[in-house]
Amino acid sequence: MKTLTKWLFQPFDYIAGWPALFIGLVVMAILAIASYFTGVHFDGLLDTHINGQKSSLTYCIIEQVIPWFTFFILLYISGLIFSKTSIRIIDIAGTTAFARIPVIFQLPVTLCIKMLLPADLMDKLAQHQVPDFNPLNIGFILIISVFGIAALAWEVYLFYKAYSVSCNIKGTKAVISFIVVILIAEILSKVFLYLVHKQLI
Repeated sequence: MKTLTKWLFQPFDYIAGWPALFIGLVVMAILAIASYFTGVHFDGLLDTHINGQKSSLTYCIIEQVIPWFTFFILLYISGLIFSKTSIRIIDIAGTTAFARIPVIFQLPVTLCIKMLLPADLMDKLAQHQVPDFNPLNIGFILIISVFGIAALAWEVYLFYKAYSVSCNIKGTKAVISFIVVILIAEILSKVFLYLVHKQLI
């Protein structure tokens, strides 16, 4: 049990660099394919939502690559600024890619919510009407949303561990610089994806 817990919350004690990058890229490929077939999109570093408009597989892949690439490059720059030891870009790239694993658990949560919400929800809201909700469905949505939030929290935690371990930064300096980087990465990735989407449509 102790080993399993370490793999869940301290995986970078065991894996980093190229092996972590390979696993992370496989995870992102799975998420891109799932996004293409289900309509669940990951348009940002931390965002998961339903998009009624089907996107091309190319764009679904780009949705995975741009946020991750933007994030790990910013973390690398932050590491160069704040770390007192030498750092390897492949370690940051690999660990941040590996940290995308929890997103897989957000996928079924989002799909369940999509199936339980009224099909005409957006149309009724646009017309300022109150949609018909099944109380049992709402209760179930709240329950599964907890799992979605837990998966998101797990992902952010792994992102932080990737930064802390790969750049050898700890304490207040690590926390503050990480928060700044993740906020900038979220904003930039959304801007980049918006610009790419405009070119593809």
